[in-house]
Amino acid sequence: MKDAHIIRYARALELPICMLYGDTRRGAFPSDVKAAVQYGKNLQSLAVALNTVGAVSTKRTHEILSGVFNIPIATGTISSMVKRCADSLSETVGKIKDKMIGSALGHFDETGTRVDKKLWWVHDASNCEYTYLDISPKRGNAGMEQCGVLPE
Repeated sequence: MKDAHIIRYARALELPICMLYGDTRRGAFPSDVKAAVQYGKNLQSLAVALNTVGAVSTKRTHEILSGVFNIPIATGTISSMVKRCADSLSETVGKIKDKMIGSALGHFDETGTRVDKKLWWVHDASNCEYTYLDISPKRGNAGMEQCGVLPE
């Protein structure tokens, strides 16, 4: 197993350069460092993949990342990563939904899943090119209508 590569940046607030003229220099972080603690794209991608594709709970994702990489990432941070990823894909998801609504051929199905210990339904609309997934507390046609993907 490969050890996680953690990069730490530190900055001297003021470091005298020339005592004769009193010039000082101020250190600078790389331009992509915006917070006191932040996680790289690879770790963010892994957290999102575990939590969504892998269907691993946020708490368990936290435990895995803490245990494997010794990075105590908060569950709220993981949730924020998933939300940012979802937000960045909203335009693409909308296009897929539109393609399914306009498709002459479609397959529609559903499967149950737990959301806050309650049974919800993942609704699937697909054809040979696209798959659109949405979630609703409603089952059957009512759930598909709520997801807004049934052809008119």
